Amino acid sequence: MITKREFDTLVLLTETKEVVSQKDMAERLKISAEAVNKTVKELTEKNYCKNGQITQAGLDALEPYRVKRAVFVAAGFGSRMVPVTLNTPKPLVRVNGTRIIDTLLDAVVEAGIPEIVIVRGMIEELLENSDIVIHYVTSDPEDQVFQIRHERFKAYYIGEIKLITLMMKLDCDIVVMTMPDLETYHIKRSYVRKDMEYIHVPHSIDSMNMTYRKGSIDHFDTIFCVGPHHKDEVEKMEETYDLPHKVLLNWGYCLLDDMRKDYESKEKVINEQKTILIAPSWQEDNIVDSCLEDILQKLRATGYKVIVRPHPQHVRHMPEKMQLLKDKFAEDKNIEIQTDFSSNDTVFNADLIITDWSGIAYEYAFTTLRPVLYINTPMKIMNPEYEKIGVVPINIFMRDSIGCSLNLDQLDSVADEETRLIE
Repeated sequence: MITKREFDTLVLLTETKEVVSQKDMAERLKISAEAVNKTVKELTEKNYCKNGQITQAGLDALEPYRVKRAVFVAAGFGSRMVPVTLNTPKPLVRVNGTRIIDTLLDAVVEAGIPEIVIVRGMIEELLENSDIVIHYVTSDPEDQVFQIRHERFKAYYIGEIKLITLMMKLDCDIVVMTMPDLETYHIKRSYVRKDMEYIHVPHSIDSMNMTYRKGSIDHFDTIFCVGPHHKDEVEKMEETYDLPHKVLLNWGYCLLDDMRKDYESKEKVINEQKTILIAPSWQEDNIVDSCLEDILQKLRATGYKVIVRPHPQHVRHMPEKMQLLKDKFAEDKNIEIQTDFSSNDTVFNADLIITDWSGIAYEYAFTTLRPVLYINTPMKIMNPEYEKIGVVPINIFMRDSIGCSLNLDQLDSVADEETRLIE
């Protein structure tokens, strides 16, 4: 965990390739030179920065705080745009020839946010089929929920500092959060009412026990479980650490539901030339950093089309490396280094995906019913005690259920395994 001042300093260092002087830092962070000196010294001791530039360890320290998913609420009527929206949903209205939602999506992709969720009517479903009043709190002043107009829906922008106070003074019946770590860090349960129900909605299929910090969901009353693996984990956590029992509801994964509906509505593509997609994660020692070129060399002889789709953060933070890859394989017509993330067609039209620990594997496999070839690079573990509860995380057991996995010393078999899975 890093302090807010350390966080602000590291973010500043990511925004420039030049060495930033401590005087400039003080001016841009609006803190004293003494505070900057102390913060830089602490970050240097932790190996998070060196000689005025952020290190890989510093980037890794920022990773838990990175925005990983953008949620667009694209279901509002758009009453202020009548009559334009009488027959066209507001997000699909064209401004200067471009749909509103396309402009927003382009901005998200450019910002390097890897996952986009378009919520089509989730809030409206509650508004139309219940008498619940929804108060939606966001720390983003540009949040799309401000487009929704309904007497029982009230949206508020609250800055991060004031959010801490707000959460402690909440007076309502139910609080729904996708953010974990209630009570363990700065966000606390209400001091005003003790009978409020706090619900946690996981934002991915992954194991909560391994990919969340220890104790991050202990203080919620209800968990919306993506699948039985979440239910098993929570029950074992309660048993192992003698925690109060929570209400566990089978929730599913709405992003996957939307992906499957979208996929089923499209005409299926049959590739004349079998197509392999390599989609690495952004964690330390991922495929790009450890074995990508080795894999590409071994796949050259297969005659398959191979598309490398790096994580958006690779493109953002390592543009030179991505360009070198493009240059190296520019003459190979069967290998493409793809850095345009504006469409998911590449993902869902592939005959096979090769990845390390990316969550895209679940979405691809469960949507297309096609296999995944995993490369066993080192795992990213947020909870060092994850094995204590005796439940194997889905991140591990699913690897050989929706495909197969290879260790780094087994890469000589990658072409044979690929052919076996496809054929």
